[in-house]
Amino acid sequence: MAGAVSAGAYTAGVVDFLVQALDCWEAARGDDRLAPPHRLRLRALTGASAGAMTAGILAGIAAGREHRPVSRFDPGEDLPDNPLFDSWVNRIDVRNLLSTGDLDGSGSDRLLSLLNGDVLADIASAALPAGAGGRRKPWLADELLMALTVTNLRGVPYNIGFADSGNPDQPRAGHGMRRHADQLRFRLSGTDPGADADPGQPPGCIALDAGMNGPGWRRLQLAALASGAFPLLLPPRWISRDSRDYLAQRWPGAGSGKVVDGHCDCVRYRSLAPDWGEHEPPEQFQFHAVDGGMLDNQPFTAGRELLTGLPPTPPAAPVVSRVMLAIDPFPDLVSYRQQEPEPAGLLDFGLALLSAMKNQTRFKPEELLTAAEDAYASRQLIAPSRRIDGVPMDHPLAGGAIEGFAGFIDRRFRLHDFWLGRANCQRFFGRHFRLPAEHPLFADWSPQQRQAWRDDDGRLPVLPLLGAAAEPIATPTWPTIGAEQMDQLSALLRQRSLALLPHAIDHLLARSNRWMRWATLHMARWQSRGWVQALADQIADQLRRRGQL
Repeated sequence: MAGAVSAGAYTAGVVDFLVQALDCWEAARGDDRLAPPHRLRLRALTGASAGAMTAGILAGIAAGREHRPVSRFDPGEDLPDNPLFDSWVNRIDVRNLLSTGDLDGSGSDRLLSLLNGDVLADIASAALPAGAGGRRKPWLADELLMALTVTNLRGVPYNIGFADSGNPDQPRAGHGMRRHADQLRFRLSGTDPGADADPGQPPGCIALDAGMNGPGWRRLQLAALASGAFPLLLPPRWISRDSRDYLAQRWPGAGSGKVVDGHCDCVRYRSLAPDWGEHEPPEQFQFHAVDGGMLDNQPFTAGRELLTGLPPTPPAAPVVSRVMLAIDPFPDLVSYRQQEPEPAGLLDFGLALLSAMKNQTRFKPEELLTAAEDAYASRQLIAPSRRIDGVPMDHPLAGGAIEGFAGFIDRRFRLHDFWLGRANCQRFFGRHFRLPAEHPLFADWSPQQRQAWRDDDGRLPVLPLLGAAAEPIATPTWPTIGAEQMDQLSALLRQRSLALLPHAIDHLLARSNRWMRWATLHMARWQSRGWVQALADQIADQLRRRGQL
């Protein structure tokens, strides 16, 4: 699940329908003669930013946390039995994010974020309440592995060693580097996995208790909040983890090149110790973490590693036996530009530099190579699609404006995107995710089942839609807001900016005398009305161009 900002509502809708489809299929087994006999198992989850938050909620649902998929378009603003809808449609809103409770009498003079992130911790606690686990979902694998990306602001130190100085008192010369693209991994077992040090668990995984008790689930909440901490806008999270986790990581390196048991020893996976300098490895490595989407917004590699293991094990036969399904509300469609536009000045060059740094960190040649060799449709994508009279919309998400933040402005935007996610997921499994009828997956299907499920091309569904999951989902109506909502947004922006200014001035001018701080604060307050109005005008312009205002 990729980063999504407010379009996490779309991802939540996709997941809500996926859970419903799997539940309906399991419920139909033995009672419906047309219910296919093969099985799907959820084996791994990876997520970045909003995707990490949704992955955490899905882990709770898989562990048996109460969840009832939505049936009415708007089931109301109090829906505790659907944590996906409650978290992404009901609870997260601009009124909470622009409130000033974190600044008024907070007892801390530190300014950590432009928005109020307190509501996110409340959402995480409500979505994954302690002791909420129950009967595990039957479509869950024996163990569920998870990887949530975070950006480690401290960085893990490594060193490329060169020549030895010959002096035992002098450190070996080398080239130092730090790795900031980090992950927190978890494991939900079918039985109580015991303490984190259980030798049976994969290296570096934090154990999740089957009943949703214990420290593992609190760590999962923290990891999801850290992955979703959009830089500067939301507060960073303090992470403390076992330093041995980094030694447990395995990296691909050159092998001997020899043929061993009919296979080339071309790539060998090995651990790589961080360089702690002259110090003993710390028991706990501590750092501030922010948005995992900064450096790894589409965690394909982590998902592939969890599915295949390291070193990767090939499928038992040249057929689809495991599939990585990506949910990405903002898929990048990069096209070659024959002529690069000339930057107008310094600001354009600066923005181009930031874009280049971001794009380079997300460049994954290993995924390009493995995708090019994928002959078995083992990569699938669900992305937003909305059509009017058969013509696809350029901007299908109501929350897509303002770099994905527009959904926080109004609940109707999030409600639309949630249902678009459900509709797109139903269409994906009903029409697109199918395989030829001769595939071994369908070996035990009866002639009646084959006849009932075959499409015009002779293909059969990997996930058949039964019961309530088969009821057609209409494309939701495009939502709009009026001038009144924009006036309310402007007032909230003004209120938040006025509350932020004293903290910002005290931080920036901490060494100045109080008269300088006083004069600067009053000047900033006088100017802030223009800043807020300019921001509100920019938001209104984007919404108007998308037909939402």
